Amino acid sequence: MVKKTFQLLLLFGFFYVFEIHFQTIYEYHLGFVTNSDVLYPYLFAKDIWEGTIRGWNFPPSTCLFPDSLLNILLFPITKDVYRSFFLFGFYAFAITFFAARSLGLKNKNSLFLSLAFLLFAAELPDSLGQYVMPSFHISIFLFLAYFLYESKHWNSKKPFHWFRMTLVFTLLWLSEYWFFVHLGFFVVWIFWKQMGKQIWIPTLLMLIGFFITKSIQNYLRSLDIGMFTAKELPTIERIQTATNLIFNDPISFFTATWQSITQHPVLWPWFQTFLILFVMLFIYAIWFAKTEKPKNLIVLCLSPFITIFALKVFQIEPNFRYLYILAFLDLFLGLYFISKIPLLRRSFPIIAFIGFVVFSASKTHERLEYISTGEKKRKHRIQCLETFDPKEPASTTYWPTKYSYTFSKLPYTLVPYTKEGIYYPWVSNKHWDKGLGSKPMEFYSWGITETKEHLTLFPNVQLVKECEGLYFYKR
Repeated sequence: MVKKTFQLLLLFGFFYVFEIHFQTIYEYHLGFVTNSDVLYPYLFAKDIWEGTIRGWNFPPSTCLFPDSLLNILLFPITKDVYRSFFLFGFYAFAITFFAARSLGLKNKNSLFLSLAFLLFAAELPDSLGQYVMPSFHISIFLFLAYFLYESKHWNSKKPFHWFRMTLVFTLLWLSEYWFFVHLGFFVVWIFWKQMGKQIWIPTLLMLIGFFITKSIQNYLRSLDIGMFTAKELPTIERIQTATNLIFNDPISFFTATWQSITQHPVLWPWFQTFLILFVMLFIYAIWFAKTEKPKNLIVLCLSPFITIFALKVFQIEPNFRYLYILAFLDLFLGLYFISKIPLLRRSFPIIAFIGFVVFSASKTHERLEYISTGEKKRKHRIQCLETFDPKEPASTTYWPTKYSYTFSKLPYTLVPYTKEGIYYPWVSNKHWDKGLGSKPMEFYSWGITETKEHLTLFPNVQLVKECEGLYFYKR
């Protein structure tokens, strides 16, 4: 316990020292753009402590645990938006460390991986940078670390182990079912390897967790808390379409799947690096590994392929939000090979840390300017908003709604609609709308949208303010 506490304090110290890189990511998502998706856990926590959770609509992958739970626990300690996000960013930083440790990297190399992940994320704040933001699926690494731990310490004679695994599977189905896509195959492998014929136990507990989740969802609906599922989304139709294409024209399907990565300007360089390292791992396993073969690592390396295939089936554009495992494996495999070379194994941590310090110092001025610009953009948007009377309700499209509720201290009533004028309380609380969701869009005297072209679709509107990507209009 003392050792783990010391590790957490040490990790927090490193995260604090390199905070400027986190700030860069934060200011991209909430300064340069209005990425309202990341605000859902914070606003949900705020409603628990200061409002009502009745009326909330959750996304399909709810991220209730641990993203929302962390925000709920933090809210009484600090209501400040940045501090809440900073602490969540530290959580994301820490679990990448523990995931690397659970896969066999030493402490120093695991720390290097976490630091490298953060620095690369700051270079790509719009894509890889999503990992330090709430509700963007970084918690798959927490569950990965848990299952690796559980597979090594499982004892079927202890009821608490059964309870613990059932609880985790329930939380996965409820909060982060993307884990089954990304790492489900790997978890099956490690349990089969460790438990053999007893693999029926985690399979049973997974099914029990699924049915418990269904009961929880029904209970939440009875409290007027909605949850989007496959029934409300075109998931099943997309799976059927992909299945038909695979059977009727497999070459076309797999060519399109491959092109979705090769033609992606951000992901393709990472995937190329991964392919090279994966081939090297195979060569090492066959000809050079004299003792234990890295079978677990080889199976884990199938995860990016499985995820890319699944994204194509679900017709989702490839994005680092669903492929953190790709960046993680690039760094992990690189460090894995370094650890096999005695000279590099001893010298690399020191060289790497000096490199981090020098790189951060060279980026400080650029980062500070970027952060300052993001802060100014956010303040400018809210200043524009607050020139409107908060007593007059307004119509908004999706992005400005949660953003305005988070950063404005005035009690606005902003009712979300699609560009076609359909009431759309996606991942928000219907109680914020004060019963106005049934009103047509023309009912409101003013409104906000994040896309100027939308104004041509709205009847009888006139643009009155354009502020950092938000367009304010009146009727």
